[in-house]
Amino acid sequence: MDIANTSTAVCSVLAGVLSCYVGLKVYRRQQVKKKALKKREESRRALQDVLRSVATDDQPTAAKRREILSLTLPQLSQQLRDGQLSAVQVLQAFQEKVRHSNTCKKGCDHPNMII
Repeated sequence: MDIANTSTAVCSVLAGVLSCYVGLKVYRRQQVKKKALKKREESRRALQDVLRSVATDDQPTAAKRREILSLTLPQLSQQLRDGQLSAVQVLQAFQEKVRHSNTCKKGCDHPNMII
């Protein structure tokens, strides 16, 4: 083998290795993007599930949530300890508050909105 053939062979091998390396980088980047998109979609679905579970047109439930949101921290803690309120009720009251604050613009006069 002469030097010209050896140089050509080395260049060919290097070009092949470089092509594999670049191809692998592109493939990995696509996989990362797919994974991020999948996570984003899972998060969106989870948020929609929470919003559906919190939404209510039931007036007694809405009134109870407004009452919970009006309590001071010591009052809230005491009622939780005494069993007058459940942690789920408190959580849902605050989730609904967040939902309304995210969907209403400033000055929104939504009847269940408490700021």
